[in-house]
Parts: sequence; C-alpha cells; structure tokens
Amino acid sequence: MNEEEYEAARAAYEEALAQAREEAEEAARNAAIELAHEAARLAVEEARAEDSGALAEQQQAFEEQWTFFYKTWTDEANQALSDRGISVYCSDIEYGILDDIMNDVLGDEYGGGVEVVGTYIGYDDLYAEAYADAYSAALDELISNIEIDLDFEDFLEDFVDDDENEEEESNFTQDQLSTASENALNTVNDDYAHDEKACNIGLRLFYNELTCNTDLDGMLANELVEHWQDSDDWELIEMEDAQGLANDGVFVVAGAQEEGSESGHVIVIVPGEEAYSGSWGEDVPLGFDTGPSKKWKSKKISFSWGSDKKDDVEFYKYVGDTSCED
Repeated sequence: MNEEEYEAARAAYEEALAQAREEAEEAARNAAIELAHEAARLAVEEARAEDSGALAEQQQAFEEQWTFFYKTWTDEANQALSDRGISVYCSDIEYGILDDIMNDVLGDEYGGGVEVVGTYIGYDDLYAEAYADAYSAALDELISNIEIDLDFEDFLEDFVDDDENEEEESNFTQDQLSTASENALNTVNDDYAHDEKACNIGLRLFYNELTCNTDLDGMLANELVEHWQDSDDWELIEMEDAQGLANDGVFVVAGAQEEGSESGHVIVIVPGEEAYSGSWGEDVPLGFDTGPSKKWKSKKISFSWGSDKKDDVEFYKYVGDTSCED
C-alpha cells in the first residue's frame, strides 16, 4: 500500500469512526428519551398517590368536623340545609356548602373547616420538569459510556480486502462493454434476419470478445441457463443487483428457460440506468438482446420478456477467468 492509498484508508477510517459515533449518540438520545418518559411517568404516579392519600385524610377530617357540628347544632344545621333547598342531609353534599353552613351558624366562633384540596401541584408541569431532569441525567451517562470498538489496523485490513474484491469484480471497462455489445450486434445483424432467433449467438459473441473463452459455443438458450446454474464460473444474483453490477463492469446475463423447448431466451445486462416498467410494475435493468425481432443494444428487459415470464427470469454474474492472452 502506497502513501496515497494509506491516506485514503485513514480518511475512510475517520469517516467510519465519526459515523459510528454519530449512530451511537443517536441511540443514546433515543434511549434517554425512553428513560426520561418512564421517570416522568413514575414521578406523576407518585405525586398522584400522595395527593390521593392527602385528599382522603382531609376528607375524613372534614367529615368528622361536620359530624360533630351536626350533632351539636342539629336544628340550626337542618334549617340551614332547608334554606338551601336541601331537605335531608346526605353524604354527597359538596364540602363547600357544608363549610358555609358551619360558618353561618357559628359565626366568629368558626375558625374555618379543614381544607379538602389534596397536594395537587399540576401534573403536566411536574411531568415536564421530571422529564427534563431525567433526560439530561440519562443522556450524560449514556454519552459518557459510549465506546467505539473500531481498530484502525482491523479496518485497514478490511479496507484492503474490500478494495481488492472491488477490483476483482470490476472486470471490464465501460468502453470494453460498449464495444463488445456493438460488435456482437453488428455481427448478428449481418448474419441473421431481424425475425430470426439469435439470442444465444449475440450473447456468445459478446462474451467471447470480453473473456476470450469459447465454453459457451454451440449452446442454445435453455442450455446456457443450465450451464450458468451448474458452473462455478457463474453466480446467481437478484434482479435488483444486476444493473449496479453491470455498471461496475461485471458481465451479467439473464435467461429464462422454456419447458419442452430448446428455445428459451437469454440476454446480457448492459450499463445504464434502471427504468420503470409498467408491465412488470417495477424498475428493471437494461438488456442487450438479439432474439427474434429483438435486435437492440440496450432496452428495458421488459421488452425481452412479458410480465407473464418475469418470475422465470434468472440473473447471473460471471466470476470466471477474464484475462485474454495475446
């Protein structure tokens, strides 16, 4: 590794370190939010319980005060109740009314009844205050405990491996792919009629020029798909990966077999931008096709297969030898 490559690795490491730190801090903030909400909820529950207990004690004390008053000044109490349209004393009379009656009857001798107000301090305000305190404390602790386990030497080793894998996978340049597709298409157009079957021929010519291999010679479309399925030189991939690999210089093919027929269909995935297919209902890669009435260098693969065949199409990338000897 030269100095320039080392500096690139160091820059990538610093970026990865910063991203890991950012992700850890985001996770800490989310955890702090949950902890703060729980702490605030418990604070309100505790306050409510305290308020409820205090309120019950105050209610009991007031009712004892009223009971003593009523027994002592029964006639006066009943008259005061009657004046207020209450013919019979019952336990659901508001404390405020009973307090007024005791004050009217006793006058200056009445020093005021027991206040029945609990200890309510505003639960919304309490929740907000408890949440803020708990969030700050939890976040400080979580942030202080963050440890990023990303060793530079290990990162450097992975960085080199990834770079080598990328170089290995990027087999061909855009110019090589473009030239090979154009040459293959020209040859097919010269030798075959527009409506003549030649998808296997165009693919083989494309492949031969890039790899200098002739192992696909003589194979029809169904046989090509079978070969890709069985050969170690080919690796099955998902359709959503096909366009990106082709853009990176990988030789990518697609094929669908026909039951009871030697005339399946095969194409090459070529560099370009995926495009939406209305018939397939999704984005599809671009393909080089030399099938019957399908002689083109690049079109959406939905032009090569109808939507009824989309589930039958398999995609493969070439992972075999790509070195042509002079």
